[in-house]
Amino acid sequence: MTEYTEVPESIVRRVRVACAHLPEAYEEQAFAGVRWRIRGRTLAHVVTIDDGHDLATVVWFHAASDE
Repeated sequence: MTEYTEVPESIVRRVRVACAHLPEAYEEQAFAGVRWRIRGRTLAHVVTIDDGHDLATVVWFHAASDE
């Protein structure tokens, strides 16, 4: 079973810096991990996944299909 664990602060800081210059972007805790949103839509979401054998930190960036 997949579990979520705390995202390393060093990774959160890197994504925070990448999103900080975007107008209206804000950070919040998500159901798992941390996400950054603009006007209620998710821009980036970072989680650390524990599958029982390994840990993997994943960052999703959401963009329009033409980007």
